[in-house]
Order: sequence, then structure tokens, then C-alpha cells
Amino acid sequence: NISAAYFELGRYEPCLQSIDLSLSVASSNIPLQTKLLLRKARCLLILKRLEESKRAIEQLFKLCEGNGLPIIEEYKTIQKIIEDSLLHKEYLMNNEVANRFLLSLPKYKPKSKTEPLPYHILGDDQSSSAFSGTQNNRDSLALDSKHRFLLSQVTSPVSLLFGGVGDGRHVYSTLVDLADQMKGMKDVSQVSVHFTMIDIKASAIARDLIFLHLVDKLSKMKNKESDEAIKFMAKMQYILLAGVIHVYAYDLLQQSILEVERALKTNTLPPYITIQQSSIPQILKVFKYWKNVPFTLWHCMDGLMKYDSKCLDLFSDREIHEQIPGPQSIEEKRKIALRNLSNPYPRNPTNNKVIEEEARFYNFCKIMAPPSELINDPLLLSLKDTQDVFSVMPHLDKYYKENPTFFDEEYAKVSELPLAVRSPFMVFSEYIGDVLELRSGDIPIFDFMKAYFLKLANALSATKQYIKFEWMVGELCHIAQGLPFDKERAKLNFPITFDRILLSNIPDYTGGTLFVSLYIMPLLKCNAHSSARFNVLLNPDKFKGYTEYSKTYTLLPTLESHVNFLGMSFQSGDLDDQIPRWVPEKLPLKTSLLATQDDVTEWLTLIFSLIVDPPRAVIDEGSTVYYPLNLLSFMELIKRLLAMGYPAHWFSNLLANLL
Repeated sequence: NISAAYFELGRYEPCLQSIDLSLSVASSNIPLQTKLLLRKARCLLILKRLEESKRAIEQLFKLCEGNGLPIIEEYKTIQKIIEDSLLHKEYLMNNEVANRFLLSLPKYKPKSKTEPLPYHILGDDQSSSAFSGTQNNRDSLALDSKHRFLLSQVTSPVSLLFGGVGDGRHVYSTLVDLADQMKGMKDVSQVSVHFTMIDIKASAIARDLIFLHLVDKLSKMKNKESDEAIKFMAKMQYILLAGVIHVYAYDLLQQSILEVERALKTNTLPPYITIQQSSIPQILKVFKYWKNVPFTLWHCMDGLMKYDSKCLDLFSDREIHEQIPGPQSIEEKRKIALRNLSNPYPRNPTNNKVIEEEARFYNFCKIMAPPSELINDPLLLSLKDTQDVFSVMPHLDKYYKENPTFFDEEYAKVSELPLAVRSPFMVFSEYIGDVLELRSGDIPIFDFMKAYFLKLANALSATKQYIKFEWMVGELCHIAQGLPFDKERAKLNFPITFDRILLSNIPDYTGGTLFVSLYIMPLLKCNAHSSARFNVLLNPDKFKGYTEYSKTYTLLPTLESHVNFLGMSFQSGDLDDQIPRWVPEKLPLKTSLLATQDDVTEWLTLIFSLIVDPPRAVIDEGSTVYYPLNLLSFMELIKRLLAMGYPAHWFSNLLANLL
């Protein structure tokens, strides 16, 4: 009975000890011996002691034949599993071989549409430092007024992962936060922070490298208030935010592309930057494309206009009426909404008349008027009065160019709109919001961006000898699972687990909270400050709350039940302004936290059905819930449950039934 209890608990080693003791004192009880030998064969099989398991099942068959007992079907099934296991011994006995095999398999169902993912030049979420947010409740750790975890309280190197890094805003916020913390530390000699940045778009990482190159150049300028430095930052603003840029900025951009390209080819990047070797050819291909993009200034202006209209098409007539109350017809209200798309970000509390005027001008022609610090352009500004772009076409052709970094070759080939970007006057406050407070008063956008660039440059100067920036092109899930087997990274002693992970809204496309539990939680260190954050950008207003959102993917009724079934705890957040934060549970779980076998079996059966035949749920016009995970994720889920401490034989029975 003790061996049976140990077996049900999944404690297979103590179970074997009890079985051997029982067999030694029950030699005359043949029926009992058959039960014990079968249990022994199953234990040894689960523990991958295959030859011993084979001997136990042979002993069982010999015992039955010698005593006239029938060879029942269950015995034959176990014997067949043992034989099959011995045939696939290479995979069963070598975890690395097995994991490499799993890594080679596709993790997502084939798309019904083969068009590439959009290239989002500028993101949609508020910039946020990876250090922000409260610590886990299970341990104590000093926090400051911003609820950051403090580097001064951490003795080991810190590792941060940014999945779907996009325009890099969270990286730069974290860099400034790091510099601010280091100012208050008496001894910074032990500070070591590793940033791992991943994006599926090579264009996104190529653009981040160009911007970081410009910040690095600015950081080395002795007088950052000189005319040279001010003009340099004015060009940086164009390169970062504008689809149409002045030739001065265009020349700097092309020069920067050549410089970064040369550094990649000659392995002369700054020592704090590392690019994954397999990513370099993809980035170089992007640079080659940007040097000769097949689009003109007019393509760019027209594309920006059409993108605004496309964004507006996502709103139903009902939503337009709710947003713009009044007696106007829906056609008139849509025109008003189209104009509003380029207004400054609506949460901007400053009521800044200068930026409103700059935004109105941009909304008309899709050109950011150059800062006066760069050049005065009265002919361009005359458009405020004439509203006639064609009258200044020769001037625009001569002094303005398309921003090549706004184009992605793969996406431009198949999309009717070659680029997808919101107004810079909508996004700038999101971009800098975690770094700077928006001052009140009538201040041009360049004053904000200049202060932001200076903050970044000073932060980079203060931290570059204590940081490592690692950039990787690829799909997050495949890269994350491959980290332990990456020999290139192992030689460099790069991390395979992380203190903090920021994902932007990758789970919107990859399976929501279920994806996070399977592929992100195993990457987190389990300490007082570890957490993963990801927001919901595709359908936040279509769910009643975050519980409903998470249940859509995990089928778990409450956020609290994720502890028992997925080994992760919901800490804070919502679908609106606060990015949801999840923390890992220490594995294996305490026995008291494990769900019952019946509950786990029922839930896994439902998850299996969801993966095999997901609902074709269209939540609203233009918005869908994605269920892309294939059956490999079901096996990953079983691996997760095993790591949480659930007995292996529970899943043997379930899988046998499913097969």
C-alpha cells in the first residue's frame, strides 16, 4: 500500500524501494507479486531505466506463465511501450537530443494567409523600464518610490529580455533608469546588466542599431549644447519619428547606415554591442534595401495618408458616434475623426498649442516641419496658408526625401500600403513618457525630443562599460527555447534565464497567456524580483476584463487558478493602462497546490480540444482572437506540468486515451 501511495504521488524512487521490500516478504502471494512487478516496470519506465523495466516485465510474464495466470492486455501494452522506448532510446536517454528534435518542429499552425507581419516602425504602448514594478510577495527586497527593484540589492548579474523589441522604447527607458540608479550607488563596480533584444523583423533591429549608433555619437560630443549638437539632434528627431525627412537628416541617415554596415562586416561594433551571427546577413540585407528603396517622397506621403484612413476603417459607425457626439452625419464625423488621428496624444495633459499647430500642419501634408534649430523653411511653412502642395513640389523634391527606415522590403512587396505608422505627434509622448515628464506650456516637439536624446546619450555614457546589448532576429519562441543549445552564446557566457521579461503584445499573435506559461515562464529566474510583462493591444476593449481575456486562451476560470495549473501567479495589471505582470512560482509546487487528477485530466482534455479545433471567434469587425498553437504546445504543456510536480503516469493514461 505504501508503494501504491508513493506511485500516485509521483515519487517513483521511494516507490521502487517499497516494492523491493514488499517482494522480499511476499514471495508466497502470487497475485500480489504480479501487481508489484507491474508497478515496478511502470516506475522504471518513467525513470527511463529501460533495461531494468524490460527485466521486470519479463519477470512478470514468467511468473504468470509458471502459475497458470492469464497475460492480460495491460501487461502486453506496457511490454510494447518498453520495446518502443528501447527503439527510441537516443531521444529518451538524451534530453539535449530530444529537446533539439522538439526545437526543430513548427510550433504554430500554418497561416491561412501567407503575407508577412506588418512592420510597425513606431509602437503603440507607453515606454516602460524593465526595472519598474513591485517585487513578488514571497520575498523581501528594497524598493524605491517608483517601485523599481534596486540594483544595489542584487549581487549577481542582471539579465533582461525584450521580446518583440520593436522601436526599442522600453530598452531606452530601462537604460535611463539604470543610469539613474547607478548615480545613487556608492559602488558600481559589480553592476552588470545584460540586455537581450529579439524581434521577428530584421528591419526593426536594423533601425534600432541606427538609432543607437546616433545616440552613441551624441554621447561622445564634448559640448552637447553646441550648434553642431543641436542640429545633430534635430536630424535624429526626423530619423526617429518622420516618414518624410529633410535632406540634411537623410544624408546623416545614409552615412549612419554605411557606418553600421561597415562595423558589422568588419566586426568593429562597440564592445557593449553583440549581434547574433545568423542575424547579421539579414540586417545587412535590410541596409542594402534602405540604400535604394523603390519608393519616392510622394509614395511616402500618399502611404501615410492612406494609413490614417485604414486605421479609421477599423472603427464601426457606432464607435464613431460614441467618440464624436453631435448631430453630424456619419460621413462628417468620419472626416472629423480622420483629422483627429494626427492630433497630439489625447492623454497629453499639457494642452500645448505649439504642438497642436505642428500636428495640424503634419496632418495636412504628412511632413514634419523642420525645427528652426536645423533650418528655416518659409516655403514649406507657406503651405499653412495656401494648402497647395503642388505649388511647392519642386522645392519638396529638392529638399525632402522619404525615410528609408520606414520601409520593410518583405512587407512592401505584398501590402497595398508600403508602410504603417501613426502620426509622430500621437506617439512621441508614449515614446518618451517613462523618461521625461511632459512640461506644461507651449513648447515645440523638438524641445521634448532634444531633452530625451540628451537623457539617452548621458545614460549611455554612464553605463556602457557595465552593459551588454545583444540583438537577435527571429521568432521569440524558437529563439527562447534554443538559448540553452546556442554554443555561440555559451562561449560568451550569455544568460539563458532572465530577471525581467518584456514582451510588448507578442501574445496577441501567439496564443495569449497559454503561450506565456509554456515558453516564457521557463526563462524566468525564480527570485524576489522576477516577472514577465505583456500587454494586450489587439482587442483590449472587446473583453469584460483581464480574467476573461486570459480564460479565452487557458480555459481557467480565475486568474488565481493559474498557480495550480500553469505554475504562474498574476501580480498586477489590466487591459487598459497597466501592463499585466506575471511572476513564476517556485517549482516543483507544494503538494497542497496541485490540482486533483480528475481536474487536471478534464482541463487537459479541454485544452487539447481547443488546440485541435479552436473556435472561429471573431470578436468584432477587424478583430480576432488567435489560436495559432499546434499540438507541439500540448506536449510542452505536459512538460510544464511535470516540472510543476504532477505525477508522470497521470499523463501516460491521458495520452494513451487521446491517441
